[in-house]
Amino acid sequence: MRNARYAALFACLLTTTVHLFATECSKTLPPKEGITLNGTTGHAVTYEFANPAKKADTSNDPAKQAEPVPTIKDFTFCWLSEEEMQAGKTCAQATGLAPSPTIAVGRCTQKGTGADATTTIDYPQFGSAGTVFSEAKSLIVSYTPGTTSKEDPRYLRLEWKAKTGEVEKPDLRVYRVSFLSSPPDLALDPRFKLWLYTGYAFLYSKKDFADSFAEIRLHSESRWADGLQRIKARNQAGYAQLMRDGSRDPSIGWTDLLTFRSYGEVGLSSTSATTVADANAQASPKARRAFDIGYGLGFGKTWVVAVENPDINTNAFSTLLVARASHVSIPGQDEVKDGNTVVTPATKSVIRFRSAFGVRVENETGHFKGSYGEVAWGESSDFELQKSSRAKFDGYLPFNDPGLLRVAARLQVDIPSVFAKLNPDRGTTPAEKSASHEAIRAGDVKITILFNIDVRDLFHRLGAPAEPTK
Repeated sequence: MRNARYAALFACLLTTTVHLFATECSKTLPPKEGITLNGTTGHAVTYEFANPAKKADTSNDPAKQAEPVPTIKDFTFCWLSEEEMQAGKTCAQATGLAPSPTIAVGRCTQKGTGADATTTIDYPQFGSAGTVFSEAKSLIVSYTPGTTSKEDPRYLRLEWKAKTGEVEKPDLRVYRVSFLSSPPDLALDPRFKLWLYTGYAFLYSKKDFADSFAEIRLHSESRWADGLQRIKARNQAGYAQLMRDGSRDPSIGWTDLLTFRSYGEVGLSSTSATTVADANAQASPKARRAFDIGYGLGFGKTWVVAVENPDINTNAFSTLLVARASHVSIPGQDEVKDGNTVVTPATKSVIRFRSAFGVRVENETGHFKGSYGEVAWGESSDFELQKSSRAKFDGYLPFNDPGLLRVAARLQVDIPSVFAKLNPDRGTTPAEKSASHEAIRAGDVKITILFNIDVRDLFHRLGAPAEPTK
């Protein structure tokens, strides 16, 4: 029943409605210096900008917004070379540039407003004109670098006729578009992360931190939806403005910064878990080596704030609701004897379940990028005399800048909550009651000093081509 409850919670996070991640069509025009598309081989990069023909939609002036919306006719676009641009050729006169398979022009159309709004993005066939693009709220230039292709700068020329009443007026816009490409660097892909933690953990047990163990653990994180990265790929000008001063482009709503992540963790650890050693609930408080595997989901939002020198200081952090579950393997212990009398019976190895639901705050930029704090409430069945109503905390703080190797500290806490109603003491003799009293209140408080190795970056460097000798 308990597992079904947590499975339902995970399913709820997985099926969170997709429309929360939908975005409105852009309302920002390209900068004066033009558009730059910087992509990696085989991966599309896009730039979205407001349809300049929709003047009433792109203005923030209430007086202009009240003006009649013109009817757009004969909308068309073409690509011009540098020579054709200098010669002032129109789309009808342009002949120098054929369509490129790596470049496409798309449209964003939007129907309805508010929660009922639906946004559609598609890429009509090259050469489409008329109402196909004239009704678009915004236009999108997409560039997918090939392994051998190299694109020179082009000029995107847009032509249309705007009819207001009986007056029909031709209009046009020309934007310079530059194309840059580089080989894909999977180690820099922010959507998938893999770290190796290795260090030494000091475990609080028996009223001190005398117990210590070496640890080696593998951590993973996958960002299945990351609004900040989506904005970076689709709206480069809006992303630069957002990261520079924290202000949002009008086309960037609060839902555009939502994020959905999954977590995984596996490796050698340690615990002071207590188990029922015999029928009288004698506890076995000795700290032990443990092996566990965990997984989790997180759903939340990224916040961007204005700071001085955003390249160094933190200007973005995420808050997430997280649900976690794990399985921990606890080795058994030999029996304890006093002469020929068995004081504590031997215990077998067991696998126990842990779960937690809480809130996570994570730093996304700056010197302390990757640091986080997580407060949760849940259960730990390895503490058999007080499994539920447990308070949990997981905090990670790196000491040096992000890179291949970071030195960090991690604090993990798993104790009965101060608000929980504890189970009564068990046993018949004073010794048994005292042991159970201690076991009911048992928990883990662990401080780990560790080296955090970026595994993907490590293999990238090991497989990188050697620098040419001079």
